[in-house]
Amino acid sequence: MKRIFRKSVALIICALLFVPYCLEAQNVTDAKGKKQGKWSKSYPNGKVKYSGEFKDDKEVGTFSYYSQDGKLTQTIEYSQDGKVGQAKFFYKDGKIMSEGKYINKKKEGTWTYYDEKGRKIREEILVGGKKEGKETNWDRNGGINLTTMYKNGVKEGEEYKTFYADGYSIANYSNDKLNGEFTHYYASKKKQIVGQYSKDKKVGEWKFMDISGDVVKIQKWENGELKYDALRLNTRNNTMEIEFKDIAYFYPLGKQTCVVLKNGKKINAFNNYEQVVNLSDGNTFLLLNKTNKVYANYSAIKGTKDDGGKELLIILDPKADVEIRTDEDSRKLLQSLFRK
Repeated sequence: MKRIFRKSVALIICALLFVPYCLEAQNVTDAKGKKQGKWSKSYPNGKVKYSGEFKDDKEVGTFSYYSQDGKLTQTIEYSQDGKVGQAKFFYKDGKIMSEGKYINKKKEGTWTYYDEKGRKIREEILVGGKKEGKETNWDRNGGINLTTMYKNGVKEGEEYKTFYADGYSIANYSNDKLNGEFTHYYASKKKQIVGQYSKDKKVGEWKFMDISGDVVKIQKWENGELKYDALRLNTRNNTMEIEFKDIAYFYPLGKQTCVVLKNGKKINAFNNYEQVVNLSDGNTFLLLNKTNKVYANYSAIKGTKDDGGKELLIILDPKADVEIRTDEDSRKLLQSLFRK
């Protein structure tokens, strides 16, 4: 009986002596200071941060990375020489967020990205960690919504971007800056806006067309500064260009649009009212009243008057033929503008 007891004690002692040896086998370096064998690190809360194996200071096999709450966030499967790593990143529920390859710690080849439902949302090509060639982005319905060409990590070449019901645009880049022709198309593939960029700045003449292809707006730019911004109006007798800065206000008049200039001249144009609204600058023109649909240049609004009516009377220069009063939205804004 004593002999059995002594053997049991001896086994326990051996086991206890062996435990520190096993622990010491983790996170060790050799005489040359190179990492060897299994390594792992933990967060302050004790959860494992990563685990994997080194050989001569290089990662080999599978490395796994975790969040502080213990969720797997990333795995990299390294080659035996540690140069190539096949990587996967994960959402909290375990679905793949992105996947691709590393060579010498830099992204290489095709990398693919997914949303939380597993749908592909982006694909890019990298060489030495830098984007090269076409990058493609998809929406949640599987349609392409953006493609961009890259060279040596910067945008170089054509970029396509869709705005769905509002059409799409094609721009050109050189050394990561907008350069050359820019075109925005209607959803019907007809041109809507055509202009030029130089080093990210608009230059030259920009034309805006309606769905029929007729030019309805002209802008002229110098080194990114707008020098000329004019609406092209079609009247019964001719076509004229009127700069927006010269327009006091405008409103619908049956199937026409009445444009009142700051000099008092009225022009009844065949231009569609909604089109004129879309072509005008919201920072320059204010909708005075949603009912009568009058848009006025801020510079033509001279004040408001409380004459006992439900809303304030708006004072315009030149004076309007009919009384124009504020509605709830314009009243608040105009009161703030003309507060004494």
